[in-house]
Amino acid sequence: MSVVAGKRSEGDLKVITVSGDLCDHTLKITCAEKHFPKRYRWSITNRIVQITLDIDDHLIHANSVYVRPGDGSLLRRQTHQLEALELTYVLLRNIDRAYRRFGIDSFNIDHWTGLVMNLQRLIRGWYQKDKERYESING
Repeated sequence: MSVVAGKRSEGDLKVITVSGDLCDHTLKITCAEKHFPKRYRWSITNRIVQITLDIDDHLIHANSVYVRPGDGSLLRRQTHQLEALELTYVLLRNIDRAYRRFGIDSFNIDHWTGLVMNLQRLIRGWYQKDKERYESING
């Protein structure tokens, strides 16, 4: 049986999938020497890749926390969610820096920033949903 389109919602793990897609795209674009020259690999490229991987790690950590009342697990989960969200802003800043420095074509930048902004939306939604869901448990 299928669900009516208006009643469909995104699953909690959609954020993990999109984060993985962002990692894959970041690795793909940063490995292309036409976008990121080798001489900048240690200064800019690795930083962008590391930020993206850190975002993914925080989301995996947040998803692995089983929330129980009164043990601080909700705070741990939300901390990882917010760390990931904060890092998306740092990533956007570094993408902008790469765009200005290396002249990456706007199609690639638009797609890349679109992935980041979609991930931001999903993280915010996940955070808010958790806040509402666990409000009754944790008071």
